[in-house]
Amino acid sequence: MKKLKKIIKLLTFPGAYMKAFWDRAVAKLLKLSFAKNGYVTRYIDHTSKEEALDFGAPRAPVSVWRMLLYCLLPSFICFVIGAPMFLLGFTFLGLFGALPVGGIGISQFVFGLMTLYLGMSMICNVSCSLEDAKTLWRLVRERKSSAALIFLYPWSLCTIAESYFENYGGSFVLFFGGIAIYFADYLFSVV
Repeated sequence: MKKLKKIIKLLTFPGAYMKAFWDRAVAKLLKLSFAKNGYVTRYIDHTSKEEALDFGAPRAPVSVWRMLLYCLLPSFICFVIGAPMFLLGFTFLGLFGALPVGGIGISQFVFGLMTLYLGMSMICNVSCSLEDAKTLWRLVRERKSSAALIFLYPWSLCTIAESYFENYGGSFVLFFGGIAIYFADYLFSVV
């Protein structure tokens, strides 16, 4: 499964790099330190323990809310950037045709294809790493308050489910399957 995950991360490398950039930026904003000072490419294999956040020597005390912000803010930023790009490319190719044989030229086709790919690669990389989601779950379970029961428990469970889904390539398969089904009639009409 690790090989499949690395292949998917390499196929969606623009989104993986943007997600890693926003991970680092939000960690610095929240004053969290990483265990190992790695390069951005460490996000391609984000299941290893050495790249998870280092809570042994943080610069600020780690609270549940700080960890929740760390898990959700980079994902939200990547989604906000990637969703309009994906929708632009999807509607552009859907409205003007999927292949450059009819009403659009090759430059418009390439523009639609690139925005579709960039948006899809960002949306396929929106979840936090599995270790960070598990750390959030551990911190939530340690809290005994009504806010944790009402807000944090369901949110952390959704974060873990999303991380598992992305960890095994579910978002990638879902996106490419949906795009293939949508544009299948264009592809089969030309052939």
